[in-house]
Amino acid sequence: MLIQNKIIQSVKDKCIKDELVSACMMYGSFTKGEGDQYSDVEFYIFIQDDKIENFSSRHWVSEIYPIDLIFYNEYGTEVVIFSNMIRGEFHSFQYLKWKL
Repeated sequence: MLIQNKIIQSVKDKCIKDELVSACMMYGSFTKGEGDQYSDVEFYIFIQDDKIENFSSRHWVSEIYPIDLIFYNEYGTEVVIFSNMIRGEFHSFQYLKWKL
């Protein structure tokens, strides 16, 4: 099993358990069945607007898998280098609840 699959499962499990997360969407090569041992993992994490002040993306991501480096790229995306040298992208967004 690829390490990325363990990371993906860890993100899925954490999203299910974390009440701050309202939705998660993965994108990239693994969603197309094209991921290999050199592929990175990418996610959009949606947080409800009224809970965003309690959400720390740095802390959240560090609980997924051990991390060696976290930085923001030129687009403002949080990029991590996990201890196994796998790269991950995590976009955190507020999820605004619309009242009808």
